[in-house]
Amino acid sequence: MPFDSPPIVIEQITPSSELPQSPRLPEDRAGLAIKIVPARHGGSNTFAVLGTLNLTRRQSLLYGPDARQVLRLVAFDPRSGRIFHATVAGPHDAALGPVNRFVPPEPPRTPSGAILPSGFGFNFNKDLLVGLQLPGEAARYTVVAWMEDLVSNPQIMEVPESKGRFPAKPFLPEASISSPLNIRTVESSPIRQKGVIAVRGALPTENRDQRLGNVFVSVGPEVLPAVPPGVEAAPKFIAVLAQTALDRRVAVRTVRLPAAVFDENGCGEFDFEVADLFPPDIKRQPVFVLVVGGQKSSEVVTLIPPGWRE
Repeated sequence: MPFDSPPIVIEQITPSSELPQSPRLPEDRAGLAIKIVPARHGGSNTFAVLGTLNLTRRQSLLYGPDARQVLRLVAFDPRSGRIFHATVAGPHDAALGPVNRFVPPEPPRTPSGAILPSGFGFNFNKDLLVGLQLPGEAARYTVVAWMEDLVSNPQIMEVPESKGRFPAKPFLPEASISSPLNIRTVESSPIRQKGVIAVRGALPTENRDQRLGNVFVSVGPEVLPAVPPGVEAAPKFIAVLAQTALDRRVAVRTVRLPAAVFDENGCGEFDFEVADLFPPDIKRQPVFVLVVGGQKSSEVVTLIPPGWRE
């Protein structure tokens, strides 16, 4: 059997170039994809995240090329629960202010009557280590790109130790008992699926003016490792990310799952009220929610609170 060919190293990470290694997406539908490859940047070895994004119609009308300020890279370390995230915007990109419409109006038809494009897309490339300021300790990260209701397939990245990188900041995940997560199985919990973090959103039924909605999560087999009874297992962590639609505030919570539920088969359910992830001053508005655990990520849940008006 022939040896595998060595990986191709990209010598220069350019922010928006389409490269031979860049992922491809169908041109007629919204989507988000990434690929991670070895690279050189500033004279040092690193890893490049090569991405392709096709915006939805709503996102195209809202952001167009400014979507880089909303498009976010996320790296999660399942062994420690550490999570890192940042937009792919460059240092000279203008900051986006809040918007006042979730669904913008259609643009007026041109005088010629020509049909305007229905979507906007572009390539993006980012230095993974520098862009997310990953610490110098060795880790195996689950990496996704996230843009509101779009999320890429997870990519697994082995990052070697390097004492020249950023020092690791102190980090202590929340215990489930003191977190916003309710560790339980209820009627609204999704059916467990092999290798899937299944999610379901539900609008609030109580305190509607203060609530954003609930998310119900089921962690299926082969997402988290199963541990036989009587064997001491390493901690299991889950990360929940939420972003508001109008002012784009981001909340990230990493929770240590209780061994009594998640150890023996690695499966379990939990749910949470999204407003509890944010500070009390959060304005009522649509919100997007993503869950990451092990080497998997969920689909994105979009919640539009009942009675909310643009």
